[in-house]
Amino acid sequence: MMPPRNGIFCRGSGCRFGEVGVLGGQSILGHAHSAEAAAEQAKAAMAMGMDVLLARKEFCRGVSCVDGMGKPLDRSKATFVAQCAHFFTAGGLEGQDDYRSVKNVYDSFGSICGPRVGNAELPFCRAYGDVVAAALAPQLGAATVGSAENICASMFDFSLEVKQAQVDLELFEGSLPGKKDMGLDSERGRRWAKFVDLSSPRPLNETHGDLLKLQATSTKAKESKEGYEVTMASWDGAMKSTRVPSQLFEHCEVEMQEIMLGEPQVAGRVSKLAVDWCNFQQLRGGGRPDWTERTCIGIGKLFGLALRNIPDPPPADQPPAVLAGALPKPAFGQLSPTMPPTYTMMPTIPDPPKWGEPPASGPVPPEMTKEQMQRMLDPTARFLMRPDQVCQQLFVAIGASNRVEGLLRNSYKTSFRVPGPGLALPTKEDPLLQAMVQAANFRQATQKEAGSDDSRSA
Repeated sequence: MMPPRNGIFCRGSGCRFGEVGVLGGQSILGHAHSAEAAAEQAKAAMAMGMDVLLARKEFCRGVSCVDGMGKPLDRSKATFVAQCAHFFTAGGLEGQDDYRSVKNVYDSFGSICGPRVGNAELPFCRAYGDVVAAALAPQLGAATVGSAENICASMFDFSLEVKQAQVDLELFEGSLPGKKDMGLDSERGRRWAKFVDLSSPRPLNETHGDLLKLQATSTKAKESKEGYEVTMASWDGAMKSTRVPSQLFEHCEVEMQEIMLGEPQVAGRVSKLAVDWCNFQQLRGGGRPDWTERTCIGIGKLFGLALRNIPDPPPADQPPAVLAGALPKPAFGQLSPTMPPTYTMMPTIPDPPKWGEPPASGPVPPEMTKEQMQRMLDPTARFLMRPDQVCQQLFVAIGASNRVEGLLRNSYKTSFRVPGPGLALPTKEDPLLQAMVQAANFRQATQKEAGSDDSRSA
C-alpha cells in the first residue's frame, strides 16, 4: 500500500495543499486550488475530529508559537469553534469583524434558530438567544465582538462556566450518591444563616412592608412518575416536555431553601445570596475550600441567566406602572458588572407564526387559585420567588444552555436536516460533564487531604 504523499516527508506551508486524509469518501485538503479552499477544508476536518493542524505547520518551539505547532491544542474547544463558526457563517452573521455588536449576533442567531429547530421548538428560540446574549454580555460595550471564531470561543467558555456551576451545585443526574449535610437545619445551613444575619442588612419585610404575610401557597412544577415537568410539551406532541428526576428537583429545592434562608425572596436578592453563599463556602470551615472566585462567578452567571426575566420590585414610594406581567430590568442580574442589561434586545427575535392555534410550548404555566391571582396583582408581593420556582428556572436555563451547545457543536452534521427537537438537561453520560465532575472530586479530595495534614501537624 502506498503511504501518503508517496512516502515523502513534507515540511513547510506548501504541505497544506497535500492530501492528508479521507472523510466519508471525500479527500480532505486534497486538490485544493487556493490557500482559502485549503483552510475551509481544514475547518471541516477539524469539526469532524480530524487532527489536520500539525500537518499544516512546522514544528515550533518558543513563546511565539501558535496552537498546533508542537504546542498542545485544546481539541474540545477547537472542534466546537470550528462547528460553531460554520453555524454562523453558513446561516448568515450580521455585521463585520471590525464592527459587530452583541445585538448583531443575537439577531443572527434568532434568524438561524427557527429553521434549525422546527416549528414545535420555535418558541424556545428566545430562551436560546438569551444564552448567546449572556455569553457575550461582557462585551456589550465593546466596539466589536470579533469574528465568528471569537464569538464561538466565548460561547464555549460560557458553556463551561454553566456546566461547572451545575457540577458545583450538584444539579445533574447521578450527583446524589447519598444524604448530604445541607438544608436549613443542617450545620452548614445554620452557619450560613448566622453569617447572613451578621453581615447583611435586614431585607424585604423592612424595606417593602410585611410581604411574607402576603405570600400565598401555589402549585409548583408538576410531578409525575418520570419527575417534575419544568417545560410543557408542544400542542402537537412533536416536542416532549422537559422533566427533572424527582430526587434531583427535591435536592435543588432543599439547597435553595438553605441559600434563600427559608423565605421567599426577589430575583435580585436570590442571585446575590447565591454568590454570597458560594463565597461563604470558601471560608475556613465553610466546607468547600476547593472553590475559588471563578466558581462563584460561574454560579452567579447561571443564576443571572435563569432569573433574567424576573423583575425586582420598585422602591416602596414608586409603585409599578404595570400590575401584571414582567417589568424590564437588567436581564442577567444585578450581581456582577460582567452581566450588564440586555433586555432591550429581547423583541428582535420574531414570535412563532400564528397558523390557526399557535404552538403552546414553553415554561409550564401556573395553575392559580383566587388567592394566588390576588397575590400576582399585588404591586409588591408578586415579585417574591419560592425555592421551587427558582429551581424550575435554573433547570430551564441549564437545558437551554445545553441545547444551544448541541446546536453549535453539531453544525456540520445537521446542516441539511433538522436536529431532534427538545430541550433536555445534560445527562451523566455527557463526557465533558464527566470530566468536570472528576476534576471537581479530585480538587475536593486534595483539599481535604491537605487540611487533614495541617491538623495533624498542628
